[in-house]
Amino acid sequence: MVQQEVPMMLNDLRLGEGVANMIAAALGGEPIIASNSLAALTTSFLVIRNSDDRSLTILSLLRVSGLKILKAGHLIPLAMSGGLSVVSAAALCSREGDGASVPAALLAFLLLLRYWTSRRAAIRFYVKSEAVQSVYGAVAEVASMITAIQRAQATIGIGDTAMAAGCVAPSR
Repeated sequence: MVQQEVPMMLNDLRLGEGVANMIAAALGGEPIIASNSLAALTTSFLVIRNSDDRSLTILSLLRVSGLKILKAGHLIPLAMSGGLSVVSAAALCSREGDGASVPAALLAFLLLLRYWTSRRAAIRFYVKSEAVQSVYGAVAEVASMITAIQRAQATIGIGDTAMAAGCVAPSR
């Protein structure tokens, strides 16, 4: 049963069947704890889609010494939303605003919503002096994967390391 689950979950990483089978054989049929578009986590390994989106990296959980969240988003909608909010407030307070505050506030809200939906994040994994970065995905996917990694590390007995104690720092 486990042998069948591993290739199916790794195929969610958009890999060819041959590569998924090869990775599943390398992992020895371990069950997958968590999987999303960034990585697949087994009980003792991570299979990470690299930032070039063409290759994979397999890391042992014992070797991962740190994590860093890399966030990216389009700042132009945020800046435009702030400017339109000021215009909306000025039109509301003005005697000559003639109802311009409502459309400006609505447009500011839509631009703010666009900013929040365009935010992306990736995870950078540190193994001694080397770093491996995953592809960019949703911020919620990154948060769930980091939580799963920390739980898995605590399960295998390395929960007292600096990473599990809060070494995960968001980037700006």
